[in-house]
Amino acid sequence: MINLHDLTNNIIKSIEEGVESNNWTKPWRVIGGDRPVNAQTGKFYKGMNILILGFAGDRKGYSSPYWAGLRQWNRIGARVKKYEKHTKIIFGEMKTSEKEVDGETQEYSFFMRKTLRVFNADQILGWKPPEVEELEITDDMYITVCEEFAENTQITTKWVGQRACFIPSINEVHLPPRELFLSTKDGTAAYNVYSTWFHEFGHATGHESRLNRKFGKKFGDTQYAIEELVAELTSAFLCAQFGIADRTEPRQDHLKYLNSWVKMMKDQPAILLACASQAQKAVDYLNETSQEKSRQEAA
Repeated sequence: MINLHDLTNNIIKSIEEGVESNNWTKPWRVIGGDRPVNAQTGKFYKGMNILILGFAGDRKGYSSPYWAGLRQWNRIGARVKKYEKHTKIIFGEMKTSEKEVDGETQEYSFFMRKTLRVFNADQILGWKPPEVEELEITDDMYITVCEEFAENTQITTKWVGQRACFIPSINEVHLPPRELFLSTKDGTAAYNVYSTWFHEFGHATGHESRLNRKFGKKFGDTQYAIEELVAELTSAFLCAQFGIADRTEPRQDHLKYLNSWVKMMKDQPAILLACASQAQKAVDYLNETSQEKSRQEAA
């Protein structure tokens, strides 16, 4: 069984070992290009559950992206193999309340969380995954879909300079010219472009004209590190959505955040859950904006 505590510790361990060996890789890369999906409803899992199920599947060697609760498996005529252990996923919502601070009433938010036990299809008897037509998907297909998505988000992107960044003051994403993105042993140049682009889109959703997140005032403060983690997870979730195995090499300018992430997660283990929640909101915002633009063009 893997839970939030295990997941956070696994990520901390992965980062610390990578820093020590000078060979850090993104610990959330295990979610790969197969998004976990509910076997009964056909709906994709979101947010923190993408990470939980990705890590569980990687650790236990599952080959299937399909998951469901015990009752859900029973409803579709399947049963769990004897002695199989469940994986806990998280459901919940943000709640607001009020409290008195120095004689003043202040509103605050908190996350109401509950867990659900699920099993992977590899742990199941009496069920076959739905037949899916096998398509030969090329890089050109990925490029077309990702380019359309990026254009329809209506976030201005300029291909200039030597570094990738989002500039809040002018509300623009700046990326190096495409020809400067190279293939690596783990990913094509196209994959590296979109992984980086999606990271900066993650930052862009925090602009005051969109989701209005706090960016942090200076490097080293907690909010700064949180925003970087939100952007990293936004990129990971979008790469999974588009079937891009996010195997890009860590950007050197992100390595400086590692110690901040480790300290942050050790001090507040639930911060990973909060960042994943914010990243999912960013993904939802980008998808809704892109889809709305597509509908307008089709009308």
